[in-house]
Amino acid sequence: MINQNLFQGQLFAFPTNRSKYHFIELRNGFLIDSLDRNQVFVEHCETHFLVWSGVDHPDRVGLVQFQDLLKHIAWGLMQDWSPPDNGSKPWPGIKSWAVAKTRRAIGRRVHQQWQRLLDSTDKTILAVQKRIFSATFGAAPISFDKRFYEEQYLVQDVIRFRAAAIAVREVVPLHRQALKLNSSGCLNCEPCLEQFSFNEFDSRGLSLGLLKSWPDLFASGKAYPVLRRTLTNLPGGVPGSLLVNLPRMRLRRTFYKRLELILALLAFDHKQTNEKVFHFATEGSIKKAMKIMSRASGVKLQTRRLRHIDIFISQLAEYPEVHRGNIVGLAKKTVRFFRDRVEGQVKKIMQSSDELRQVALPPIALPQQKEIRFLNSADELLVEGVQMGHCVGTLVPDAMSGKSYFFHVLRNREHATVQVDEFGRVKQSRGPMNEVNATCKWGARVLGQWGKGFGSAIERSKASPQYKVDPVYEAVPF
Repeated sequence: MINQNLFQGQLFAFPTNRSKYHFIELRNGFLIDSLDRNQVFVEHCETHFLVWSGVDHPDRVGLVQFQDLLKHIAWGLMQDWSPPDNGSKPWPGIKSWAVAKTRRAIGRRVHQQWQRLLDSTDKTILAVQKRIFSATFGAAPISFDKRFYEEQYLVQDVIRFRAAAIAVREVVPLHRQALKLNSSGCLNCEPCLEQFSFNEFDSRGLSLGLLKSWPDLFASGKAYPVLRRTLTNLPGGVPGSLLVNLPRMRLRRTFYKRLELILALLAFDHKQTNEKVFHFATEGSIKKAMKIMSRASGVKLQTRRLRHIDIFISQLAEYPEVHRGNIVGLAKKTVRFFRDRVEGQVKKIMQSSDELRQVALPPIALPQQKEIRFLNSADELLVEGVQMGHCVGTLVPDAMSGKSYFFHVLRNREHATVQVDEFGRVKQSRGPMNEVNATCKWGARVLGQWGKGFGSAIERSKASPQYKVDPVYEAVPF
């Protein structure tokens, strides 16, 4: 139960609705009460909310994080709830389901109270937290401390510059990067860095001191002119998790466009031969190069998806030689390189007899679902790898020796490649470009059931070394 001392001196009024949950308005928050649920008190502090479902350990939530506030309230109300005993074992997700129902039941009234409390909040504090949330989709614990808002110029920078808002959220990871880059000896070990792994505003004011010169956090030392121009003109849509890596690299030009900056940051992480080509690639040439790779692989790469940009870089990183031109030329050379490599593999296989090109058959009858097709030759596996944009073609030896069986699944216009091992267990299930879609999960489930009939192969597995495989699909791409 909530400590009643929290409400001393508060004025409140009881609403007249007949809902299970009764909302009581207070000067500095609101109380939610129910006959068969926990009490929850939401306290509005000057810079954040505290959600009390007990006395000692309140949850702290940012002012603009309504969904997080609603989630903490719902879990607080349902903290001691358990499903009714009807003689059967409850399903594992029943409490999460009940909490979700509670969120929907109280969402509108919580929003009304939340809006009422925000109306009385200092506009500067609210603007800072809105800016941090829009830049990072989260909150920065340091912005919950009143001392933060005493730094007038820092507050203005956070409101004005997206990079400053990201620095406030990522100050700890950025500082840890700087320590690793600029220190030798014991500061590189985890015990010495542990003091900087705090999640709350530190009492020594270290974070606030670092943020006073926030552009320096993105450099290994002092921020240089190119970096400052990039940070002050930072485009939207660049994840803070990528910008944390900026201290490890030195920008050689100013970036004004999202796609160009993301490509340069991801390419640096790949540590591949032609990193300079990615660093100076323009937005138009990147889009053209991605179209070239899309046509070659048969899978459309989207410039708005971070995963697709990373796949694009991984493909170009396969090119083994130094490229002197732009990224479009590199894409064309990479397509030729892949085509020559696949043609070489196909030529080698085609020179063998038809019998040698056939893969091993499973020990039981093939599945009868019309959506599932068994890849019964090395030729089909190579074509599958090219069309799906992954390297299943490199697993031809496993298919020919009977260590693995491969299937193509087409369902609801979605494609997937599924690998089943010699004991009938699904080892991998991946869609185009190693993406996971609904067909991957469906194919893995159906073929997993089919593989249980391997019989003697399963008996042999009892004497073989066991390895852990996810019951649906393993998270290792082809």
